[in-house]
Amino acid sequence: MKFSSVHKLTCYLMVLVTVAPIALSGDLSVPALVLFLAAAAASWLVEPAPERRRTTLLWTAATVLFTLLLIVDGFRGGPIISDLVYFLLALVVNRLYSRRTSKEYLHLYVLSFLLLVIGTTVSTGLSFVVFFLLYIVLLVWSLIFHHLRREMEENYLLRHADATQSERVEVGRVLSSRRIVGPPFLAGTALASLGVFFAAAVVFFLFPRLGFGLSFGQARTRTVMAGFADTVRLGQHGRIKNNPDVVMRVPLATAPASPLRWRGAAFASYVRDEWSQRYYGSNRPWDTFGPPPRGDGAGRFTYDVFLEPLDSAVIFAADRPVGFELYPSRFGGVPPLLYLYPDDVVRTRDLRTATFQYRATSDLAPPPIALLASAGDAPPRGFERYLAVPTDLPPAVAELARTITRGLSGPYAKTRAVRDHLARSYRYTLELSHDESLDPVYEFLFVRRAGHCEYFASALAILLRTVGVPTRVVNGFYGGVWNDVGKFLAVRQGDAHSWAEVYFDGAGWVAFDATPPAGQIVVVKTSWAQMALDTARLAWTRWVIEYDLAKQVDIVKRAARWLGGKPLPPGVEGAREAAKRLLRPLAIGVAALVLMGLGLALARTARVRVSARAPARARPRDAVTRLYRAMLAALARGGFRKADSQTPGEFARALRAQAHPAAELALRVTRVYYDARFGGVAPEESAMRSLAQDVRRLA
Repeated sequence: MKFSSVHKLTCYLMVLVTVAPIALSGDLSVPALVLFLAAAAASWLVEPAPERRRTTLLWTAATVLFTLLLIVDGFRGGPIISDLVYFLLALVVNRLYSRRTSKEYLHLYVLSFLLLVIGTTVSTGLSFVVFFLLYIVLLVWSLIFHHLRREMEENYLLRHADATQSERVEVGRVLSSRRIVGPPFLAGTALASLGVFFAAAVVFFLFPRLGFGLSFGQARTRTVMAGFADTVRLGQHGRIKNNPDVVMRVPLATAPASPLRWRGAAFASYVRDEWSQRYYGSNRPWDTFGPPPRGDGAGRFTYDVFLEPLDSAVIFAADRPVGFELYPSRFGGVPPLLYLYPDDVVRTRDLRTATFQYRATSDLAPPPIALLASAGDAPPRGFERYLAVPTDLPPAVAELARTITRGLSGPYAKTRAVRDHLARSYRYTLELSHDESLDPVYEFLFVRRAGHCEYFASALAILLRTVGVPTRVVNGFYGGVWNDVGKFLAVRQGDAHSWAEVYFDGAGWVAFDATPPAGQIVVVKTSWAQMALDTARLAWTRWVIEYDLAKQVDIVKRAARWLGGKPLPPGVEGAREAAKRLLRPLAIGVAALVLMGLGLALARTARVRVSARAPARARPRDAVTRLYRAMLAALARGGFRKADSQTPGEFARALRAQAHPAAELALRVTRVYYDARFGGVAPEESAMRSLAQDVRRLA
């Protein structure tokens, strides 16, 4: 492949690799992306002519006009990052259509680097790793090609005997050469990119981003979640049951023995088809910012949560959370970021634009059945809102509740009766249609007799309220996917679930789930490849996207613990085991490649040594080379020295042009030299003896 073509291809690929992360992040509109790709593709087919003043002025005017439009858009409230990307893309197109010399290519390298910097701020997915590695390889190639091209354009002179007559070599002929760049050259220079990558990794480790959320543009697209706003309509969870996107990851030592309920939002007020929570009064900060309580019960356990960016400020924890902890080293003197709202809902003050890491403690031990059964029927004072039902609720709903609980006393017996009736008599389904003229709970109980978790939870809560049992509805997640590679539980959007909580005097709020087993998601295992990929995503988020000064200190501490043989936290221990599994075959492959390279090197050395012992007559090329050098030495003593920039043919023709007496001998020796050195044609012994005599005579 021609040198110029390889140079152009690497430059175009480098530009595309830096644009790709921005395009995948969604910050680049589809029309703008299509227009840019079309312009770049068309520029590939256009070879710029020598610089013309009129063309340069047109490109400059177009770029200035586009820049002014972007400035106006910025003053009108347009996104600054998007405008900056469009500006850089316009400059890239300008340079692609005017790439005449190495200077324009250097401009493209700078523009692509700026696009890569923007890509690091808007793209946080694992795919960015691939683009970054490709960029490093392409950058190394491009810089090498740029250096070679600049040397060709600026320093490659054909020097004659008279230095004043030196002139530039035709650069186009050199750029069209197919012998400068080949597969071995590309493979060898690609290895240099490994050093660049490791150097970048060291710089990244030594100079982390400062603090939480202070990096430029550090914002991630928040996942839109239904069911966790202040107001929720029935039917929202059913539409996301098949969504595999991960919401949070929880490192654990082993897979949970039974599915966990991850409590999120709670709702007390129901009107028609809508549950709502009015966050009235003052919402006090959660006052447990030291280590959560430990060892205060057999059912308590502490765990870390890596919560993905959501459009909700709700914080999730396993059922019956009793403590939360934010890392003091990360937040320092910043006021608490967690706030306790009514109905035991924990929220942050603002929506999260980055992965939110916290530690929680939950009490999973269920209250004793004897304690629940001993609770009385009389609800506590001030619990009227947990007993309220819509004024237009059809009477048949209350009649059904009285029928189910007839002859029973106490909230526990009534709750079990209603829960078992719903789970036994109604069917779970995601395929529903709603009659707007009917109350959704009434329609579920008497018309459809089928629904998803929200309908079962709402029906359980409303039926119990009509017989005097305080209830509320909770939205959260149930179960998750156990990742055996990274040793963590991945909770997905499809694990969204609803259940009811019932109040018992002396025990507090207790979860009850009326959804049939068909609608309760359980912990499942996925393929090894999927688990490895999700483990890589967690590591990327944890140690790259969210890497800061606190993480740097944490790495050093854990490395010291690892070297000291002390046990590590479950998530880190799982990552270490996953690294061992992944690195073992990689190490074997690298060792095999090293051994293969050593074997080839030894074989080549042995071949050279064998050839060195061969008789001179078996190596005609060496004999011809010695003859040619002897001729050059004889001519040099006579004042005719071959310049380093001259080829043997050019030197022989220069002797003929100057009518040198040895010109014909030089041409004959040069032909034999070319044939033996580059054509592998051995001269006849008689011809070699004749030429050798002539060269000695010349000397």
